[in-house]
Amino acid sequence: MRPETHSNERRILVALDASPSSMDSLEMAVNLAARMRAQLETLFIEDINLLRLAALPFAAELDRSSGEARSMNEAGITSALQAHVERLRRRLDWFSEHRKIQYSLRTVRGDYLTEAMQADSDILFIYTSKRISMGEAANPSRSTALRTAQRGVPSIFTVYSVGDRSGESLRLAVELADILGTELVIVLPVASDEELESYQTDVAKQLGKRSNVTFKTANTDFARTASEIAKNRCSLLVLPKHGDQFDRNEMNALRSLHCPLVLVG
Repeated sequence: MRPETHSNERRILVALDASPSSMDSLEMAVNLAARMRAQLETLFIEDINLLRLAALPFAAELDRSSGEARSMNEAGITSALQAHVERLRRRLDWFSEHRKIQYSLRTVRGDYLTEAMQADSDILFIYTSKRISMGEAANPSRSTALRTAQRGVPSIFTVYSVGDRSGESLRLAVELADILGTELVIVLPVASDEELESYQTDVAKQLGKRSNVTFKTANTDFARTASEIAKNRCSLLVLPKHGDQFDRNEMNALRSLHCPLVLVG
């Protein structure tokens, strides 16, 4: 369902592929869109590297349980991906009817993170961990489960730094923590005790008397901070958009998170 777009509406974009893990972001994005009455845009990305690999004449994948090699081909992978998009569309139709949201769905072919990062949005949901295998793409029984995120157990994390639009991402992190009914962990990358006190004071003004909030200090280097977050139980990491793009070290750190990521701004 493609609604008319109004200039004052915020656009929430969720980037998906055929892997069950990327679907962890979908229901959170749907719930946020319903709460904010925002436009939900879904971008399904056909992994170009996966398709290139499947096109090789010797392409095959070992079954993890039996150890047997299964041949793969580009036509089979493409057909399976198209079928997944149709199942995704039906799932979105259900959300549209029951959650009273409107959505758009489009498909592109390319590198997942590159296409997701380049897409125009106000709020971007992506998944940064290992992408789908050929077997998952080709086997509908393993790739069609549009599962929802587990609720109420892992925490939502956000990194707060004065002056880089962290206020906007902090407000969104609070809203998502309310939706999921979980703890909010605010990571403060500080170099001194004085800076820590200043950050805590600034955050306290925005949070008021809110409970279920934990502060953690971190290194001022973003890549090291992301690596530390990866060691914790993180259901979602909310960040302000980081300039035009993340550098190579930062992207490598984000890939190690194995949790959904939301970019705001």
